[in-house]
Amino acid sequence: MLKNYEPNRQTHCAVPAQDKPTGKEPTMHNEEPMTQERREAFWKTFGWSPDLPEDQRKKIEEYWSDPEIEEAEALGF
Repeated sequence: MLKNYEPNRQTHCAVPAQDKPTGKEPTMHNEEPMTQERREAFWKTFGWSPDLPEDQRKKIEEYWSDPEIEEAEALGF
């Protein structure tokens, strides 16, 4: 459900309500800072472990960089 939106009578599309405060803008980024522990917890869901051979570990680490992790988390992964 859209909060702080109302239908536009001319276009019949949802637009921000003019008389309602919107508050904080939603973002796709997690408010939590990226830490090595957070990275490793995410990578583990894709088979990463410190004991993997270096080439396999690096492949997962390079594929799932910080921006990709944040985007995936925002999408519910």
